Amino acid sequence: MNRSIDISVLVVTYNSDWIKLKNTLSSILIQKDVKFEIIISDDGSRSFEEEKIRKHIDDNARDNVTYSIIHRKKKYR
Repeated sequence: MNRSIDISVLVVTYNSDWIKLKNTLSSILIQKDVKFEIIISDDGSRSFEEEKIRKHIDDNARDNVTYSIIHRKKKYR
């Protein structure tokens, strides 16, 4: 059975603390009986931890999760 996504969760960050972001992602990843996507959007942080985020999600996600990471590196003029 191919279920569509039930819920989309948007996590918006800017210079976020890794522990707080990790806790946020963990609280999302423990959800059961729902298929969801996580969209993480960062607005140009200089120390954006994309590899840590990917590893944390990959290590803790069930088969009910898809995710995308968006990191804007340039400032608008």
